[in-house]
Amino acid sequence: MKSIALFTTVAVVSSVAVAEEATVVEVSVSKEGAVALNGQRVTLDELAQRLVVLGKKDKMATVVLTESSETPLEVTTAVLDAVRRSGFTKIRLRTR
Repeated sequence: MKSIALFTTVAVVSSVAVAEEATVVEVSVSKEGAVALNGQRVTLDELAQRLVVLGKKDKMATVVLTESSETPLEVTTAVLDAVRRSGFTKIRLRTR
C-alpha cells in the first residue's frame, strides 16, 4: 500500500510542477477602458500586435483578462477579440 500512496504523491507533485511552468499573459482593462498588457499600458492596436508576437512564442499560454465590473462592454469585447485573433485558446476572465 505504501508504494501506491508514494506513486500517487509523486504524480500529484509532478502535475503541480508542470502547472507552475505554464506561461500566463496578463491583460487588464480599467473601468475607464484603459488597457494594459503584463502591467504596461497599451492601445488596443498595440495589444493586438504584441499578443500576436507572444502567441507565436507560446500558443499554450493562458491569457488572464482582468476587468472592472464597470468596464465598458465594447472595450472588453474588443480585447477578447484581439486575444482570440492572436491564436490563444486558454482565456480566463476575472472581474474585480
